Amino acid sequence: STPSKGLTLQLLWNHRWEYDKGPERLLEIVRGLLRSRLEFVLHVVGQQFREQPPAFAELRSLLADAQALGSWGFIRDHGEYLNLLGQCEVALSTALHDFQGLALMQACGAGCSPLAPARLVYPEWLDEAFLYPGDAADPQREAAGAVAMILALAEKRASGQSLPLADVSRFSSDVLLDEYRRVLSAVTLLAMT
Repeated sequence: STPSKGLTLQLLWNHRWEYDKGPERLLEIVRGLLRSRLEFVLHVVGQQFREQPPAFAELRSLLADAQALGSWGFIRDHGEYLNLLGQCEVALSTALHDFQGLALMQACGAGCSPLAPARLVYPEWLDEAFLYPGDAADPQREAAGAVAMILALAEKRASGQSLPLADVSRFSSDVLLDEYRRVLSAVTLLAMT
């Protein structure tokens, strides 16, 4: 997330390769970025399944043709995966359904600036500055909002500024374990009375 990472913006999409993670929306965002002529590389990683939405094949072809294709597919080695997260600058979510946003949280923890739709669970734990406008019923509007925000981040970075980071420390095991212990102790005390 520092401006010294080179000219090419490193984008990440690290979700399960299923319809509910919005691959068609990701494809729309990539089309918009390519029209903008932004210099970027997109890393599309995550758990894959035998049946994949067709958008992934089109996305890979489009990125390869534009020489914007980064890592692609599932990364088995956890250290290698964490290393990739540390190299990326902006992590995207295009999810239609997400109960926690763990993949995006993990990317934030590795130093990525998150970008997510202003719906689902994301407004609960991300500041408005990390949320692109739109709704599930309007994929073009969401894609346009995401593209505008990516371009603004790229401009900020090009001017020598660091990209904004989301504080996800409240979700760390250190913080949560203490809270779970407190709750379990209270429940145990209630059960004993």
